[in-house]
Amino acid sequence: EEILKYIAEATRLYKTGRPVYRLGYALVIMLFTGIRQGEALALRWTDVDFENKVVNISRNFIITKNREKLSDADTNYIMIEKNRPKTISSIRKIPLNDKALNALTEIKKINGEHAHILSTKVGTVINPRNLYRMHENVCKKCNIKGCGLHSLRHMFSQGKVSAQCFVDDEMFRKQVLEIANEKFDTQVFDYKIKPLSQEFEVVYGIIDSKTGSLNERLPFFSLVNLMLTAIELERMHFKYSVCIIKRLG
Repeated sequence: EEILKYIAEATRLYKTGRPVYRLGYALVIMLFTGIRQGEALALRWTDVDFENKVVNISRNFIITKNREKLSDADTNYIMIEKNRPKTISSIRKIPLNDKALNALTEIKKINGEHAHILSTKVGTVINPRNLYRMHENVCKKCNIKGCGLHSLRHMFSQGKVSAQCFVDDEMFRKQVLEIANEKFDTQVFDYKIKPLSQEFEVVYGIIDSKTGSLNERLPFFSLVNLMLTAIELERMHFKYSVCIIKRLG
């Protein structure tokens, strides 16, 4: 329900049909792809494959202090576009679901003539602070608290990364097996054999003393990230589940 409220507010229109947030659909793209803010700002239309429903992540924007100025004012920071994302492993293709595709289609109507997807009316890349303020305003309108823009992509990502390493990295499997052998009397698996992802399950353990549903236990963007991670795990053919571990005392 909160996800739907967030999307509805981010894409809300005035009675005249003009969007309340000119690039509100940018938040929807980040929501359903899990990309970093700098990666979103660096996106170009040439990175999007509408036919195959994927977006290529290969660049990143960083903010650095302008050493030629002495003041700490916001205007003394400059944006630099890097021809690679934050890490080499971050170069990737991300599948686009229908909501992300629709968001890109709507932004194309506004910014289709500019190289960068998230650009101003004159074609320059938007200030990341403006993107963050827009996110804050949407959260405020929806009464969603404690959700920084980074919250759109973190938290449950570790399980997805571990699952991928388990399939692809033999040394990682060996380390997992060594830990498992301390807990079980029999050998759980042969680390030298590349496993089939559908034969394993990713289980998230949440320690909590509260009662109620998962929606009531987790913050809004934790639920969003869990949803995105579940989509990725399904794409990788992993089973997944969430286990509530009751905190005593």
